[in-house]
Amino acid sequence: MGRRRRFRLTVEYDGTDYAGFQVQAPGYRTVQGELERAVAKLSGTVTRVHGAGRTDAGVHAVGQVVHFDTDWSVPVERIAFALNGELPRDIVTKAAQVVEDTFHARFSAAATSASRSARCPASSSATPISPCSAAARRSTPTLSCAARSARW
Repeated sequence: MGRRRRFRLTVEYDGTDYAGFQVQAPGYRTVQGELERAVAKLSGTVTRVHGAGRTDAGVHAVGQVVHFDTDWSVPVERIAFALNGELPRDIVTKAAQVVEDTFHARFSAAATSASRSARCPASSSATPISPCSAAARRSTPTLSCAARSARW
């Protein structure tokens, strides 16, 4: 283990199969719960993940900021890759960075937003956001409309 560091993550997820972002009673699958499970498995310690905001059941997020503190000594440039290997396919870590201890995902956020659907320019109908296609997990931080509407 290394010294304690605070990591800021940018995550995206398809919330279809989740009871929202925030951890709830046992038996409810949540985004925060999956993130905490992955961090614990990789770091060897139980760690609370703090989100910039909470989403309701079925709501998707693109670019949501979260943070956690850990002694995990993995290089910051490997965090997203490591977490994506442990996270379910419908949650993707797009970026990670070490931040000051004063940073807080919720209180340092400039703005938050979540959406149940998005309109693709080439389509006249709303399509579900699926930010977590296999291509999106490996590609650029900004998802194409095709990646957003892809289902695996």
